[in-house]
Order: sequence, then structure tokens, then C-alpha cells
Amino acid sequence: MSEAEEVFEGLAALDAEVLRRGRPRIHSNDFSPARPSGNLRVFMYDLPRPFHLDLMLQAETQWGTLSNCDWMRSPCDELQWTGKQSTYRQVGAETQILLKFLRAPRVSPENANIFVVPFLIRLACLLVGAGLQFRCAGSRLISDFSENFTTLLPYWSPQTAHQHLFLATGEPHTLPLEILSQPLVLTQGGIWPDSSTHLVVPIAEPHAQLQPQAYMGSTPRTVLFWYTGTPNNPPRKLMKKQLNSFALKALYSISNYRCTSVTVTVNCSMLVAT
Repeated sequence: MSEAEEVFEGLAALDAEVLRRGRPRIHSNDFSPARPSGNLRVFMYDLPRPFHLDLMLQAETQWGTLSNCDWMRSPCDELQWTGKQSTYRQVGAETQILLKFLRAPRVSPENANIFVVPFLIRLACLLVGAGLQFRCAGSRLISDFSENFTTLLPYWSPQTAHQHLFLATGEPHTLPLEILSQPLVLTQGGIWPDSSTHLVVPIAEPHAQLQPQAYMGSTPRTVLFWYTGTPNNPPRKLMKKQLNSFALKALYSISNYRCTSVTVTVNCSMLVAT
């Protein structure tokens, strides 16, 4: 087998593929000593490629045949709606963050204060059609991970569990309990109780034209905030209160109206910057 045809395994396979496609952009000072992230001493488990790279490639093969974009490897504007890939990119933050950690300086496990588990858990659920099912029922990969947990993660223990970062950017009800019960999970929230140490990240936005740098130095732009929920939904009330406070300070206007779906009529709140 020639060097060009060499087959990599584990993290080496992910690193080689990302290098071949072009590394994701990171800020030059993301892991500098002057930033809080500079205190991270990162160890990343060398999990087999089915837990990370193969999932990314499967997503592109299974969903992305009509898409001009890869699976969350780089900012990319889709030229057309492609169905599942266009929809599921919003939960792809786990891929972006994994690739960022891939570029972080790494240390031995004895010197680490954070252990990154490179398993794209939400993506694994989606690819087997279990993404919308309660607790990701039906994913064999999740089952294999759970059954071999201590073998795959030999440095995990009750004493180090709080230092192990699991990547699962989905809503809690879509995540397996084996993951949700861990102290340090990257999720889209919400979290409960207040003492939870889960990390909530926003919806992923991979479109190049919507990245912050695209608007640096530009003229003010209109911003649309859209929330749909039942009238007695406590988060809706808190959100509206917060939006009203912004409206008073920034001359935003808020309009409330009713909208109908196939099954139920609900209230919608809309915030439009003026």
C-alpha cells in the first residue's frame, strides 16, 4: 500500500481527514495563556474512528449528496435546501468544538485537567434515525460505547468524572441517560437542577455569510427574534420580559400574534430590531 493510500485509525484518521479537507478556522489566541482557555491542559482519548470521523463521513453520504457543504468542518453557505443535512446542521456544534479541541495543545493524562471524549453523540443518534426518539433508543454505537465505557475511557473514575467532557449537542430528552448523567456534558440545554455543571451551547450556525466577521464595520442590520410556545410557558414569560427590557433600551419593537400549526394553536412572540 502506498503512502497516499495509507489508512489511519483513531484520532490520526480524523486529523488526516481534516488536514486533507482544510483545517477549521480557530482564533489565533483561542488557547493562549492570557485567556481562560489557556488554563486547560487537554487530554483527548484516542477513540476508534467509528465514534467521530466515520460519523461525519456518513452524514455527508447519507444526507449531503445534494449539498455543496461538508458536515460542519468549515463555514459554508448552502446553495439550496437539502433536507436532513440542512436541518441537522443546527445541532452540529459538537463537531465544531471537537475540531477546535483537536488543535489545542495536548498533554499526558497525568497532567491533564480536562479529558475530551471525541464521540459525536448527537450525530450518532441522528444517523440511525434515533435522533428524535426518547433517550436515543436504537443506536448500536451508543450501546457499544456504554458496554465498553471503562475500556474506552480508562482514566474515567468517580474522582475524575467531573473532568471528562462529553459532546452531545442535543436536547436532554434526546440523549442517552449514560451520557446525560455525566457531570460535564456539552448540550443544547436546558439544564436542571441549578447546580448542574452541564455546558449549554447555542444552535450551531455554519453559514459563512452569518459569521460575526461578516458584519464587522458594517451598517446596522435588522435582527429577527422568533419564539414559539404556549401562552403559559414559564420560559416564554421570562423571555418576553427580557426582550421588553431590550426594547426600552434599544428601540426594538415587539409584536405578539397567534399562529397555527397542524395540530395545535400556539402563541408566537417576535422581536424585530428597528
